[in-house]
Amino acid sequence: MASPRGSDPAGPSQNNHLIEELTLPIKGNPPKLDYSKAVTGTTKVIPKTSSLVMTRQTTHNDMPTIIFKADDYYGVMADECKWTLVGKFTYGRPRIEVIRSKFLEQIPLKGKVRIGAYDYRHVFIDFNTEVDINEVYFRRFLSIFGSVMRMFKWSPDFDPNAETSIAPIWVLLPELKYHLFKWDYLKQILAQVGNPLKEDVAIVIRSRPNLAKVRVEVDLLNPPAICLGWS
Repeated sequence: MASPRGSDPAGPSQNNHLIEELTLPIKGNPPKLDYSKAVTGTTKVIPKTSSLVMTRQTTHNDMPTIIFKADDYYGVMADECKWTLVGKFTYGRPRIEVIRSKFLEQIPLKGKVRIGAYDYRHVFIDFNTEVDINEVYFRRFLSIFGSVMRMFKWSPDFDPNAETSIAPIWVLLPELKYHLFKWDYLKQILAQVGNPLKEDVAIVIRSRPNLAKVRVEVDLLNPPAICLGWS
């Protein structure tokens, strides 16, 4: 029996998730609280495998409070979950056992995956290889037992009641100069647009010289535009 179904809160990306591809014209000349000033306390070092994470233990409103540095919280600590996706079912998810079995039936994996239930609409999907997370992330949607699961990357700011407008889409660069069809150059060109993830196969084998196509993680609420020039 499926879990109770509920309505999906209105969010900015309810229509944007349909976007799969974006043509980018090239124009050119050939509550986060900061307690650092309000409270004081002792500092404790928590050993990590790759670095040292410093915490400040203090009080706020007479409650024991532990404060992490933002660089650690969004950096080395979040890296522990860099290969985690969130699967969202708009009207309620099937049983977790069904999700796990149907997921493995549809996705050929090179590594391992762990799927856990977060609530009645969300599951967390942990991969142990970058190849597998990209394969699933680029699909964006998966049908599980008659329900559509939308997938997006986990972040430290994940809020089950909010929508995300960040998604991986194909960005098209028509008539890009042929000598720029190289991943190192394309990453620099598209870094101002979003997070470049992967080039199209046609770029690698150079079979389509009139168009460059790159998978880029972008904010769909802010359509990108760039100028390209040289001096």
